[in-house]
Amino acid sequence: MILADDGRVAIRIVTLARAMERSMGVDVARTIEDLRSLSVDDRVRVVQAVWDSLPEQASPPTSAERAEELNRRLDAYEADPEDLLTWDEVLERLRGRM
Repeated sequence: MILADDGRVAIRIVTLARAMERSMGVDVARTIEDLRSLSVDDRVRVVQAVWDSLPEQASPPTSAERAEELNRRLDAYEADPEDLLTWDEVLERLRGRM
């Protein structure tokens, strides 16, 4: 069986796949393709196990465009922290567009 109920085996599989790719040229894409043959429940457990294995400080890569937009929004907030919308105001504006 590929997965233990607690997902420890899934973590070992992913770790092993990466190590094999580095040291022996094993194709991680092929491993991922093989994982697609699992049931949806098992794939969800694999995803959860992989996610849980990431360090907390890990973050997904950010494109230059996204970083620029985030910086623009942060700058706008820092320039005027009171210029905010409540969630109700956001919903009202969105409903007004429909």
